[in-house]
Amino acid sequence: MEEIRLAALASYNNFSEEQKKEITKIFSSMDVNGDGKVDYMEFFAYCKEIYGGDYYFHSLFHLIDQNGDDKLDFQDVMTLCYIWASGRPFCDGCKKFITGLFFTCVCCRFESSESYDLCTPCYNIRRFYFHRHTEFLDNYTFSLQLQTEINGAEETNSQPPQSQNTLEAPASSYRRGNSKGKRKSAFEFIVQALSVAASAATLATVGGN
Repeated sequence: MEEIRLAALASYNNFSEEQKKEITKIFSSMDVNGDGKVDYMEFFAYCKEIYGGDYYFHSLFHLIDQNGDDKLDFQDVMTLCYIWASGRPFCDGCKKFITGLFFTCVCCRFESSESYDLCTPCYNIRRFYFHRHTEFLDNYTFSLQLQTEINGAEETNSQPPQSQNTLEAPASSYRRGNSKGKRKSAFEFIVQALSVAASAATLATVGGN
């Protein structure tokens, strides 16, 4: 988790002043009572407005609460924005947030609007017995395979496939149920600013805490 915090901080430090202001807007939108902290009820209300209610948010709140005081400070929210933008998944087996290497269903990545991802312990015990596919790759291998396909397409002077099975990764587990269309402009702005670099980091990460 510390690696993710550092990546979020590095991204923020390289933002333009306008982008930094948008992060501040997101924090202020969460901090309804203006006390400089975001408690769980404020956090959940914001998440519900943006995505719709989801049981993943409870575990996410405690994960990003670095000092464990049940309140989020500005840097915690900055980390949250980075997690949202990068699409880092929750395990579809144990439902825990995955901070390092994970195994992803190849068919779902290529054919579905949502991914199916497992942490290493869940994949080790084959916790995909209720899933319709059995072909999985770790995120690093999947990233290399994807790049090989893209390079091959370029070498043959053809355009990379435009369907979601290559360049655009499907929605991660935590994004399910987010079709309410209530995203605030500041949230959209900052996610777009983070998404390209963060998505690359998600697929290329092979470890971390």
